[in-house]
Amino acid sequence: MRTIVLIIALSAPLSARAEDDAARGADLVEQGMKLLMQSFMTEMKPALEEIAPKLQELAPQLEVLRDKILDFSAYELPEVLPNGDILIRKKQPIPEDGEVDL
Repeated sequence: MRTIVLIIALSAPLSARAEDDAARGADLVEQGMKLLMQSFMTEMKPALEEIAPKLQELAPQLEVLRDKILDFSAYELPEVLPNGDILIRKKQPIPEDGEVDL
């Protein structure tokens, strides 16, 4: 019994240190991600500033397209055919009774 108590007493500081190391590691990962995102935004800023007016120009047309499509989840992913055409298939509707033939 003394051995078990001794093991528990000795392992408590180790687990506390492991938690501290894990917390410090998480902080380092967070700092690294922040630096990566800041660097990415710094590099992308000129390109984003260049494309912003064009996107604002396209916004009304994209809204019309969005209104016509209504629900993007009703369509499969676009497929590019060998001749360069882009095909967007509509998903098959689920039958009203909920049964699907397999």
